Amino acid sequence: MCPSRMANLERKLTWEQRLGWSTPFNVVQLIWVNLIMDTLGALALAKESPNDGLMIRSRLS
Repeated sequence: MCPSRMANLERKLTWEQRLGWSTPFNVVQLIWVNLIMDTLGALALAKESPNDGLMIRSRLS
């Protein structure tokens, strides 16, 4: 999971606790979701073959 997604989720859970609502996930469940999302992203990047042309191409803004 991207750090920004984790930060947003953490902020959401913090506000839920301040308002007295119950949290939908516990810590272990959040770690599993993070592990699964990071693994899927890593597999998608690992499947793509290396290409030297990517280093020469100009940056997209």
